Amino acid sequence: MASKNTSPKITWDFGTAYELFVSLHVLDEPQYFGIRPSYAAGVRSRIPAVERKLLEEVYPIIGVPLKWLSTLPEPKDAISALWALKQIPPAERMIKLYRLDELQDEKHQKFNDILLRIVDERKWKAEDAEFFLKHFHKKHGSMKRDAIENFLNWCSKPEEFGEGFLSAMQAYYQAFFEEEEKRV
Repeated sequence: MASKNTSPKITWDFGTAYELFVSLHVLDEPQYFGIRPSYAAGVRSRIPAVERKLLEEVYPIIGVPLKWLSTLPEPKDAISALWALKQIPPAERMIKLYRLDELQDEKHQKFNDILLRIVDERKWKAEDAEFFLKHFHKKHGSMKRDAIENFLNWCSKPEEFGEGFLSAMQAYYQAFFEEEEKRV
């Protein structure tokens, strides 16, 4: 049987929803992106302490939800993304935002399966922390065990995580991004 060759497809997509989430990543790793750390810290300090703490504990690990952003309807602006996020039940926000309930390649499937189990059982195991520590050490050599454990603690409280994450994103939007969006 002849194999069918398919060409890769590149799709350009845009909207300030992407910038909302990507800008948080940039503020989390300012030196990598050539941003003054003091500037990034100043922006982060505008976010209320509770919301800022949640973002600091989860965003370096979960990152930008590009696949979810690509599914948003036009105009894909930041406020529409926040509205779409609010429509997802709090306990399902992490699952839907990071598409944990969709099949992935083998490398990522274990990652998703562990997070889904933690969400379902409302607890994590020591071997979960080990898995994520090894997984993220390859990517981010400086990832500490307590950072992984803080993230897993949030995952074990999906309703609280979902409410807190929406609140944190709204706070970031109001404290910084709303004004920046006008310039983008």
